[in-house]
Amino acid sequence: MLPFSNPTKEKTLEDYPLGGSRRGKCKLWLEIVPKKGQRAMKQTEAARKPTADTYSARAAFVDRSDGKTYLLTLAQQYPMITVSRVTDFKNANLPDSNSATVHQGDALYDTLLALINQAHS
Repeated sequence: MLPFSNPTKEKTLEDYPLGGSRRGKCKLWLEIVPKKGQRAMKQTEAARKPTADTYSARAAFVDRSDGKTYLLTLAQQYPMITVSRVTDFKNANLPDSNSATVHQGDALYDTLLALINQAHS
């Protein structure tokens, strides 16, 4: 079973944790800058300024079978894809793995790359 679905360049999460017991909206989008690449941006309704991830070659937001949203990023210089949590842009372990990075040649690499490309088509 494919653990990821619904690739997109932007997404709004309606029930996002804002801190403590508060929940609210969170907007996610990709900032695309020529000559720099793409980076994920996140802004909650409680924040004045958005939070930015680091630049990558390409990226996409995806839903995982656990009901959460994740960020897929294709590295600029190396053939690898990293899976990150959207809550803090930190690495998220893949199912049946202790790693958040999928290298070219790994079984899941082509599938994740296809999801990233699908978000941009």
